[in-house]
Amino acid sequence: MPVTLIVNPSAGRTRGVADAATIARMLAPLGTVTQVCAASVPQLTAAARAAATAGHIIVVAGGDGTVHHAVNALAGLPTTIGIVPSGRGNDLARALGLPLDVEAAAAQLARGRARRMDLAEVNGRLLCTVGGTGLLARSTSDVSRWSAEDSPLRRPARWMGGNTYLVSAAVRVLSGNSSDAAHVAGEGPDGRWTWEGRAHAILIANQRHMGEGLRLPITSADDDGVLDVCIVPERSRLSLVMKLTALKTGRSLGPDVLRVERATTVRVLTDAGPRDIHRVVVSGGSFGSSPLEQHVGLGRARAVQEVEIRWPTRGVVQTLRGLELDQSYRVREGKGSG
Repeated sequence: MPVTLIVNPSAGRTRGVADAATIARMLAPLGTVTQVCAASVPQLTAAARAAATAGHIIVVAGGDGTVHHAVNALAGLPTTIGIVPSGRGNDLARALGLPLDVEAAAAQLARGRARRMDLAEVNGRLLCTVGGTGLLARSTSDVSRWSAEDSPLRRPARWMGGNTYLVSAAVRVLSGNSSDAAHVAGEGPDGRWTWEGRAHAILIANQRHMGEGLRLPITSADDDGVLDVCIVPERSRLSLVMKLTALKTGRSLGPDVLRVERATTVRVLTDAGPRDIHRVVVSGGSFGSSPLEQHVGLGRARAVQEVEIRWPTRGVVQTLRGLELDQSYRVREGKGSG
């Protein structure tokens, strides 16, 4: 059967054409391999959908972000997708037991067989691994900013790997502003359940791996149609920071630190108050940030206090106020502040 190999040239560990050629050679036993270098989400989406329509096996070489976009591009299409992990975190590959070496992963795909895997749908988007609110979302935002090409923290953030997420979470917990009032209602194999209180984080988990190798202490399968809902109730700040280190090994945190419920459907409502939303834009670069046009979802927020833009070329900081909701704005460097 023909194979379309889609490569993200900006993924964390990819060596571009050299890796693509190696992967294509290892996949040759499956059939004719067509290589596509997709440097943006629109390019990946078009390539994936065209390959699926043509009946090809699709192999994606990239990180979790690349796989996320490919899976969403293929929503509703009957196709098979393989993963060659070449990003930073590769959490899905870890969860599936794939080798993190590019050549070894491609060789395993060539001799392996396809199987079905659950996907979670969160606010209209498909999720392969773990998503959530609270500390997870805030730490992910921190790590994205710290890892940006113009960030002075880029090198230490990359060196620390998954520990970067723990550092961010610890800083936010110790600062005393890391929990939100929440109401969670779900329905699963054991019936309906609810939880209400203040939580540091609420996670929707299809797999146990997250944050570049951190592991949740859950044991559910990824093909049983049921998700794990992990709730971190508010507790002593120092105690929570000490407990979070257990995520490096997947050890149990205890039910007082991590409450786990099972659900096929779940609704999460939080009252987070004012919050910061960060976007990193790198022209022509990575999948998570390359589009110059950014859509920012505001959830239940009723107003935008201000938008701050840091332009990397000259270090200009531009602040916009008085913006209305549900509008599009074109911003030029140094113009329109106020």
